[in-house]
Amino acid sequence: EKKLNKVAQKIKINAGIIEELNKICKEEGYYLEFILFYSRHNLRFECWQEKFIKDKLMELGVFYIDTKAILLKYADQHSIDLNEFYKLEGDGANHHNNLGNEAIAEGILNYLSERYNLKCR
Repeated sequence: EKKLNKVAQKIKINAGIIEELNKICKEEGYYLEFILFYSRHNLRFECWQEKFIKDKLMELGVFYIDTKAILLKYADQHSIDLNEFYKLEGDGANHHNNLGNEAIAEGILNYLSERYNLKCR
């Protein structure tokens, strides 16, 4: 039960932060868009944090770039294991390696090019 209370508390705090950020951006005339990053362990399933943030952003009409979708698509197209996108040990373990960063950068560039009809290359 304590764990559920902590999750509910985290959801409440983060919902408030996202709502306030969205409000400030609208008031100041800025466009808000999120980029969602994942640990390698969270590429294989949807955790409560992912569900919460996607639901909250959709509720507010805030667009986001989902790097999970980018990495899953890249891995499928190139027939590689998802672990190949991450440093597996040492400093930076479980953070993206060069391949992960390149795949994400390419996916973000493609997303922005399509969404905003930009010629980025």
